[in-house]
Amino acid sequence: MKKKLIIIALFVFGFVLIISLFSIDLVKDTTQLKPSYELPQSVKSQIKSEVMGLDEIHILNYGVRLTASLLDFSEINDIKNGKANCVGYAILCKSICDYAYRLNGYNIKVNHVRGYVSLMGINLCKIAQSISPKKYKSFVKDHDFIELSLGGSYYYIDPSLYDLMGTDCMTIITDRRF
Repeated sequence: MKKKLIIIALFVFGFVLIISLFSIDLVKDTTQLKPSYELPQSVKSQIKSEVMGLDEIHILNYGVRLTASLLDFSEINDIKNGKANCVGYAILCKSICDYAYRLNGYNIKVNHVRGYVSLMGINLCKIAQSISPKKYKSFVKDHDFIELSLGGSYYYIDPSLYDLMGTDCMTIITDRRF
């Protein structure tokens, strides 16, 4: 267990260092069709009391922050008990944002997407997979995050990296205009 935590800590530290030195990008491969998470009534009440009147981008940022406050990073996804990896973070954040958009009357849906993290065109997930011990290779082969289409732009944001980095400046938003 100690060895596993050290490997994860080194990976996260290296990732933080790379992010702070270079511009990274989130690259979408596919949209995930996983079911939304049913938010508990207490979370719905909290969202309702905090998001009324917010614009689309502020709701997205709110969803990321609330997701980070409700979850701790883990290898397993157990959202009800506050544990998740990138998949669970994306599922919860999508559910929070979708609910907040509905409350404010926006006809906007957030997508849960799968892809990879890129540094200057290099797929960091492939690099992580090549250097990871065999039992973690499938864990780092790709990465889940969320997508918001708004005004002709696609915004990719990563609530799990936001939580791991612990700061707004590390929230990754990629604006793709089509």
